[in-house]
Amino acid sequence: MSTCSPVGPAPRPRPGRTRSSDEGNHMASSSKQKTTMAKRDRENRLRERRELKQAKKDARKLAAQAPDHPSNEAPGDPPGPGS
Repeated sequence: MSTCSPVGPAPRPRPGRTRSSDEGNHMASSSKQKTTMAKRDRENRLRERRELKQAKKDARKLAAQAPDHPSNEAPGDPPGPGS
């Protein structure tokens, strides 16, 4: 009988890849997170500016399509007897 298991020897841990209990699961360094958050903030501001610009553009188009009313009459008022 041999002393080794039939499956084979146990795998050796890779050097430099050991974990200690105080390490935890870090996703990214804090500087990387700051950069990412700054990038997301810039993208959000840019998106908001583009939405405002598009809203203004749409408002101008609607105003251009509306018929012009004389400044002395309110829209919906019937013309006076002299007109």
